[in-house]
Amino acid sequence: MSGGIARCSSYIIGHFGKHPAHEVETFPMNTKYLGEGANILRRLIQGVKSYGGIVSRFNRHLHSHKYDVVHICSSGSLGLIRDYLLLSVCNRHGVKGVLHLHYGRIPQIKACNNWEWKLLNATIAKSYRTIVMTSECHTSLEELGDKIVNIPNPLAPEIENLARNEGNKFDINSMIFVGHILPTKGINELLSAVEVLPEATLTVIGQDTVGIIALHRKQHPDLYSSGKIKYLGERSIEDVIHYMKTGVFVFPSYTEGFPNVILESMACGVPIIASNVGAIPEMLNIGTAEECGICIPARDKEQLCEAINSVMSDTNMAALMGKKARLRVHKEYNIESVANKILAAWH
Repeated sequence: MSGGIARCSSYIIGHFGKHPAHEVETFPMNTKYLGEGANILRRLIQGVKSYGGIVSRFNRHLHSHKYDVVHICSSGSLGLIRDYLLLSVCNRHGVKGVLHLHYGRIPQIKACNNWEWKLLNATIAKSYRTIVMTSECHTSLEELGDKIVNIPNPLAPEIENLARNEGNKFDINSMIFVGHILPTKGINELLSAVEVLPEATLTVIGQDTVGIIALHRKQHPDLYSSGKIKYLGERSIEDVIHYMKTGVFVFPSYTEGFPNVILESMACGVPIIASNVGAIPEMLNIGTAEECGICIPARDKEQLCEAINSVMSDTNMAALMGKKARLRVHKEYNIESVANKILAAWH
């Protein structure tokens, strides 16, 4: 596991660890990350090499240990081959195999009706229960019956406490980005938008994995020397929450599942501008009277500029969005509620 999947899993495991009635163990299934540009053949070869060892170890482990449920976290794509094999092992040992799909592109996969859709269906058929993260994903799979359940990611208790302890004064002209600094996170569109908006400033937090910020700083040194754009690198979670609460959180990513960073910004009670991908529209209650933010199409710099301008020009709207976001995240995404839903899926 890595990234958001690992974080979400750690929250759930930590919660169950506080309750003696539930014994939870982890089985590592890490594989080598080949980067965003790796072609499908290279990924397939790497997957075949690593999955054989993982499945073999898993089979031996189930042979020597007794479990009621195995909960498999998945990011889909070629990883479904591993998931299919692991669930087959679960069935062979008479153990309930729960498949947890940590991505929101299931409707798009279904529309393509390609190899991934067929593999996904075959893998779900092997599961005792399959967990998805959005209502749209649930609808796409509802023909498969009651084994499909919709359970969101939880807000981490420590984030909830940090956000509560901080003050709630934010600058509507200050944009905040937190995440991996990659083209697919929409960082180039965000940098371009801030360049052309005279009143807007931007603080960027995260690892500059492929040198996007380094190149941009070289091309536009004045934007950094003037303080219009600040790059803070990787920071502790305490620092992240502190900075999140100082401005408008902007996350124009191209593709997401159920991003923890949106939950964290909601807990901070700030206005949010994000792309309409994955679970984000559902998380922000878009299309209802209780909208907690603004959603825009991914890769659209013009609409991103419009959204930033609309927030900067309306202090009352910005404050109301932040208030609604905080109320929603505490009501819908608290750890106790999510853990109880997962527990129900295991039975």
